[in-house]
Amino acid sequence: METEDKYAHARENALASMASIREMVARLEHCQECNGEDCELTEFGEFDSEGYHDEDSAREAIEEDALSVEVRGGWHSPGEDADDEEFMILLTTGGPALRIIGDLGRWNTPENPRLEMQDWFIPWQEVELQPGDSDILETYCGVFNFG
Repeated sequence: METEDKYAHARENALASMASIREMVARLEHCQECNGEDCELTEFGEFDSEGYHDEDSAREAIEEDALSVEVRGGWHSPGEDADDEEFMILLTTGGPALRIIGDLGRWNTPENPRLEMQDWFIPWQEVELQPGDSDILETYCGVFNFG
């Protein structure tokens, strides 16, 4: 008897979102490396050449992709100052939902980002990523201010 994949819908959503994240990060990295002149790209999707090469616009697209950005700290005694230790970027809600969670390193920089999916009545589960996707997620998360 074949078992139903409870995460199929959530996985489909996660993979589509990851494809979008790859595109946004590729654009951001291209903006950081290319001045727009003598660019070898011939297609810019929905952008003209100048718009595609605007780094602020590329960062803004990533920032606007998230529904919310949250941080939390660890256990500490009441009244003590506590540093934030973890972050969460919520990308979609409902069924299915998608988020990026990870640790905050020195100066609140994102580390070890993980993509997690969830659907109605099933718990969060980490999404299996393709090689190189962890670096892409780290670049994506690095656009946000966790301080």
